[in-house]
Amino acid sequence: MFKITSVTLIILAITTHLGMCAENDGIQDNLAHLLEYPASKEDIDHIRNLLMHISSVYPKLKINLNSLPLSDDSINIIYFSSEQTPIHKTRYYKNNCLYKNEIKTVICDQAFVTKIMYYYDLYQERGCSINRPDGQCWHDEEIAVPATDEQIAESRRLFIYWILAHEIGHGYHEHEGQYFFATPEDSFGMGSGHDQNIALSQCQRNEIKADSFFASLSEATGESRTFRDFFEMLLILERKRIRCPNKSLVLSCDIPIGPIIPLPDDRIDVISNEKHPAFLIRLLLSTKSVKVNDETDDLYKSAINKFLMYWIKHYNDFIDPVFDCTEASR
Repeated sequence: MFKITSVTLIILAITTHLGMCAENDGIQDNLAHLLEYPASKEDIDHIRNLLMHISSVYPKLKINLNSLPLSDDSINIIYFSSEQTPIHKTRYYKNNCLYKNEIKTVICDQAFVTKIMYYYDLYQERGCSINRPDGQCWHDEEIAVPATDEQIAESRRLFIYWILAHEIGHGYHEHEGQYFFATPEDSFGMGSGHDQNIALSQCQRNEIKADSFFASLSEATGESRTFRDFFEMLLILERKRIRCPNKSLVLSCDIPIGPIIPLPDDRIDVISNEKHPAFLIRLLLSTKSVKVNDETDDLYKSAINKFLMYWIKHYNDFIDPVFDCTEASR
């Protein structure tokens, strides 16, 4: 899994010697101050829409948004903004999104969504330094220009859906606490040898399972094709990052393009010995998981299986089994 270098390991210290009741009170107090820094109305509206879709697919799943006290029989969500707050007030949760299983709570900073948007250059689009009558633009004439407000708003909506649904998926499956992306914790403290591989394998399966929770909502939202296009866009951007690491992701990069996940021309090396799967793997499996219910479903499944089996250099080399290799080999 790739790392966003500015995302630091978050360590939340909760004392236990005061007893369970005192500990729970401390957690409530620790989270209460986050609600003093509300996120934008637009983001909250997107989350409420997401929760409506989740309720239609999982009617027995209770979700509590930005409300204290925390509920024992619900998955709680604390979604806040750290952008205008003193850093000491939000230092444990700033610029990240995570699920804490011991209190069944998703804690998410809206600045994390903004950060990921910048990471993928989604505040920009491809432009041209020369306006030609035929609209053509040579590679050496390309420039990055600001994206439209509509493009930015739609990308942000889809990221909010994916990030929050992923963390809710951890709660639905009762996983241990997880961050949305890799942190320094991914690669240390896991021991070594066979036991380490088993532990890492389980963590990676949990991440894929949480991603699939979002994919399971595609039919309920009526946006199956939108979801798959979103994952495919991120897949292309991630391949650009690997192939052209010093170039804006909105500009051209010499990777194969075309319908139904074109195969690369070189094998791609990925990291597979960490708690999070390589992000490229997550995007491939998420793209495959979204069902549009037409003839393209089988085409995507076949193309992605070939991609995973023949073009990922270290796919499953260190951890076995991380994914469903039986299905991937068909």
